[in-house]
Amino acid sequence: MSLSRRTDAASKFTSSGRYTPEAMIVITCATISLYNGIELLLLILTSSRRHNDLFSWSLAVASIGVLPYASGWLVRYFDVIGDVANMLINDIGWILLTTGQALVLHSRLNLLFKSITILKVTKWMIILNAIIWHSAVTVLLFAISTQQKLDRNGAFIKVQKVQLAFFCAQDFLLSGLYIWKTMKIIKRKEAENQTPRIIWHLFAINVGIVLVDVTLLAVSFTNNFLWQQGIKAVAYSVKLKVEFVILGKLSDYVHKGGELISAEHPVFGFVEMEPEPPSRKQSTQPSATPDATHLERVRKQSNISAAESSRNREFMSDEIATDRSEGVKRRTLGKGKNWS
Repeated sequence: MSLSRRTDAASKFTSSGRYTPEAMIVITCATISLYNGIELLLLILTSSRRHNDLFSWSLAVASIGVLPYASGWLVRYFDVIGDVANMLINDIGWILLTTGQALVLHSRLNLLFKSITILKVTKWMIILNAIIWHSAVTVLLFAISTQQKLDRNGAFIKVQKVQLAFFCAQDFLLSGLYIWKTMKIIKRKEAENQTPRIIWHLFAINVGIVLVDVTLLAVSFTNNFLWQQGIKAVAYSVKLKVEFVILGKLSDYVHKGGELISAEHPVFGFVEMEPEPPSRKQSTQPSATPDATHLERVRKQSNISAAESSRNREFMSDEIATDRSEGVKRRTLGKGKNWS
């Protein structure tokens, strides 16, 4: 370890050999983040909900990302391992956590929006942001020297701020869609005094996401990247746990027939929806479903087969009767010959 590193490591301790207040805060934040990430993974694995949908997979990926992100922040602060290993751990955690948590929000938009356009736009926004900014930051991270990374006017710091702004804007858009839709539900249901509690929870969590992102932007533009990563690790680990509960309950509520869809003014809309009920003019002549058409075809074939079998039985009975009458005639003629 170089002299500068030994000096930096020694600054984390007081003259009495204890951790400084800053070091204790770093250890506490990293411990909370790691605990939340591990607990959430266990909750996902032991949950009775489906594990093969986008919500579960993205939540698991983001939870896994919390672990290297928080541990990488901790080992970088105490300078425990080399630069390359440290950067690799941080980069992996940052990629998994940032894009994973965005996919968590996107995965439940289909409970609120019927529009395929909105779902496609948000999906491709997440994909393009991930490809552009994860690639750019990773290349700069391993391509430039440590001294250049510390230059506040250098390319690395500028790219860091720009990528954070883009990812925060992405979260603003996703959370804004939730807030906009939940506000419409609240306004409509307040007149009926039937606003579900889950809607208030959904509104509150997305307002919280916006506040967290605003805080991250403010800390980042003061060039305090140490605390930016710490705040993000703790806030996102807590946010993921809350999203696991709230978005999971929202899905259960809607799929169990929650009264959130109005026939005249639909509020919720599924991407995969049941066919809309026919209008009053068409209600007297409902369109036949494929199953009904198939059953009707089978019923007609059965009737035709029954009619054919009935005709065959009648034809066979006529033949038997004819054969019997001819046999009686032959026996009668035979007896007449014997008498003669």
